[in-house]
Parts: sequence; structure tokens; C-alpha cells
Amino acid sequence: VATHDWARVVCAQETHLDAGGWHRASTALRAEGIHGAHSAVGLRPGPLDGGSERAQGCAITVAAGVGMAPQPLRPPPDPCFLRRVAFARVPLWTGGPTVCVASVYGFSGGGLDGRVATESLFEWVVTELVGQPHPWLLATDANRDP
Repeated sequence: VATHDWARVVCAQETHLDAGGWHRASTALRAEGIHGAHSAVGLRPGPLDGGSERAQGCAITVAAGVGMAPQPLRPPPDPCFLRRVAFARVPLWTGGPTVCVASVYGFSGGGLDGRVATESLFEWVVTELVGQPHPWLLATDANRDP
């Protein structure tokens, strides 16, 4: 029987961490051997983000020994998208093939503007994933009904 350690890679959306919160969380995670990538918590919220510095947020974490690398990206069409997505390259399992992972949090509310922003966000994310030299995985809270 073959077993894989997918549970050692976790994607989260709607983390609600500001820069200080992610610093404290990542320090505590690293003390346990867990490494992570978080969306750009230092950016100011955009018009559809609400006023909170802790709104939105996505993370990808991996257990000790799994490995994690940054994923090169082109700039998004809207800089505030970086508050809503985390990208990383991780192995499917320890020693396994690498995949590109995106954890994405769509815009909630905002009527037509929110829907258009979410569609634009996902268009950029999927374009980035498809352009990578590895298979990819998308984890999301899209905040939209089909």
C-alpha cells in the first residue's frame, strides 16, 4: 500500500492577518518545523477590500522536510490582487514531483464590480499557473456562485 503525505501541505483562505500577525504566526510555525508563504499583507486594501489591514489573506504551509520554493510571477493587473493570493512550488509528496500551488480568496460582495474583480483575479491566477513548467493545483474560496 502506497501512502502519501498530502496532509503536510495546507492551503488557507481568509486568514485575516496583518503583517504583524503573519510575522507572529510564521515564527510560531517555523518553531514547529512548518514553513509557509502568505499573500502580501503589507499592501494597502483596494477599493473592494474594505478598510481593514487584516481583511483577506491566503497562506500555503508545508511540514518539515516537504520543501517549498517561491513561484515567479508577472505583476497582476491590480496590485491589490497580491493581498488575495499566495503562490508556491511544493512537491506532491516528500521526494515527489513538484507542483505549483495557488491559494486564492475571491472578492465578496461588491455587486457587479466584485464579480468583475473576482473574474479578473482568477484569470490572472490561472494564466500564471498554466504558464509554469509544472502541474498545478488551485485551492480557493471564490466567494461566487457558479
